[in-house]
Amino acid sequence: MRSRTTLTGLLTCALFLLLAGAATAGNNKVKVCHIPPGNPSNFHTITISENALSAHLGHGDIAGECAAHCGQLCDDGNACTIDACDANENCKNTHPPVNCDDGNKCTTDTCNPATGCASAPKTCADTNLCTVDSCDPLTGACVFPPVACGPDESCNPGNGNCESTSTPCDTFVCAHGTCNDTSGNPFCVCQPGFTGAHCDVDIDECASDPCVFGDCIDGINSYTCVCPPGYTGTNCDTNINDCASDPCLNGGTCNDQVNDYTCTCPPGYSGTNCQTPDASPCDTFLCQNGGACNDVSGTPACACQPGFTGAHCEIQIDECESNPCLFGDCIDWINSYTCACFPGYTGTNCQTDIDDCASDPCLNGGACEDTVNGYTCSCPPGFTGTNCETSDGGCIVDNILCFAGAKKKK
Repeated sequence: MRSRTTLTGLLTCALFLLLAGAATAGNNKVKVCHIPPGNPSNFHTITISENALSAHLGHGDIAGECAAHCGQLCDDGNACTIDACDANENCKNTHPPVNCDDGNKCTTDTCNPATGCASAPKTCADTNLCTVDSCDPLTGACVFPPVACGPDESCNPGNGNCESTSTPCDTFVCAHGTCNDTSGNPFCVCQPGFTGAHCDVDIDECASDPCVFGDCIDGINSYTCVCPPGYTGTNCDTNINDCASDPCLNGGTCNDQVNDYTCTCPPGYSGTNCQTPDASPCDTFLCQNGGACNDVSGTPACACQPGFTGAHCEIQIDECESNPCLFGDCIDWINSYTCACFPGYTGTNCQTDIDDCASDPCLNGGACEDTVNGYTCSCPPGFTGTNCETSDGGCIVDNILCFAGAKKKK
């Protein structure tokens, strides 16, 4: 078992308690664990007179109930097992192992059968002399925080000692640069655009007047030119081509200037961009029906649309005036005409007599003769009617006409 109380200690404690109350206890009853001298495993609790307690203790009995002393009475000699009684104050047959967990995740818990539980610290170590080897009590994991050094100190990985890190550059200020320490003499390496022992002087990039046409604004390691109207470029050295957008209209020629341009206009146009036509006689000369006015040496003249005539194209030409329709009525249109032909005629100008015999209307060998909007049939012997469609009662035998009553030759 893990911890045991010696028999002597228990007896002494019990005797002290009993004697302390002897003056008032009188013959009160008390319980003792009786251990038979010849059969100690048959221990059991008995009740005795308080006056007999000393005699029982002297024979090896234990004050109190046996259940309170199972760890002693049932000891199997193995400090790594639990010794216990059952409800009848009999030693249990089994001795389960003791729990040596001390609740600390940074210890290794073991049990020695002779001495009982023992807890040894968990070993955590790395090869870095500038870390503290330790264990996290919450997780049991090894952690290696850095060695805590004082201000202006750092840990030397070669020996793990905290050593001073101060240098001459610690007190040498470089406003816009980096301090270098060469043999104890600090100096500044300046950022671009700065100069001076402490890099505290901004170099004036405008000192050389780089802007050809414009004002210079100094920056850090740079400059900016604010160009006047008409100029562009990093140094305002380029004249902006104001003619690049082709502002001159109607064939005008553009002349570039500084922040401006002029247009040389062709004849007939004027204005800043040659956008205005010069005054023309056609401005007040009206051409009707889609006609276009032309200025001919200062005299307006209308070019009329087909089908119109007159000084102002106000007259529609009568295409029927020449009587183009031979056999029909003429209908005048704009720049055209249509002929409504009389019955029996066709064609653009109704010049063609329709051939009414084209459909071979005459039957039974009749001869067709065309007329205007009609025809006549010359019927062969034995037939009559408009189209020779009616027989007059005779017959034809071997192309020979026979009359009524004749018989066909067999």
